[in-house]
Amino acid sequence: MASRRGGRYILIGCICIAGCMSGTAWAEAESSAASPDVFLDAVFEKFIYDDGGRPDPFVPFWKLAEIAVEQISPEEQARRLFEAKMRGIAVNGVLWDAQQPLVMVNGKIYHQGDRIDDVAIEQVQTNAVVFAFQDLRKEIRIITIEELDGQGGTDGKP
Repeated sequence: MASRRGGRYILIGCICIAGCMSGTAWAEAESSAASPDVFLDAVFEKFIYDDGGRPDPFVPFWKLAEIAVEQISPEEQARRLFEAKMRGIAVNGVLWDAQQPLVMVNGKIYHQGDRIDDVAIEQVQTNAVVFAFQDLRKEIRIITIEELDGQGGTDGKP
């Protein structure tokens, strides 16, 4: 009998649901001849959770995170995405040439106008690099040894 166990429980469950329906609910479900959702609506009472300002315990946590992201404005989403992309960008230095300035980022050499993970190198200056993402800009300044000397960072020896 163990081999037929799954089918028997499904059949008993369907009989129990059909037996529990009131006469009017059964007539409504039969007469509508619509989707199974109409039948289930007639069988089961809908429950609406009143959260009272608390998280709904019936919604998975990952779904709550999706809902929270949807409530953030597109500008704020772009700003947060730009910040996250900039965390992966480390400016190592500038190789200055007035005609073709280069910048070393994460150990690789890039030209002005190149892109790193959708972030454009908009401008390379002698002591700064300007990055752009959509309509956002961020300038990363490069501290020179002379500036460090003035701040007491080194004693001026290479």
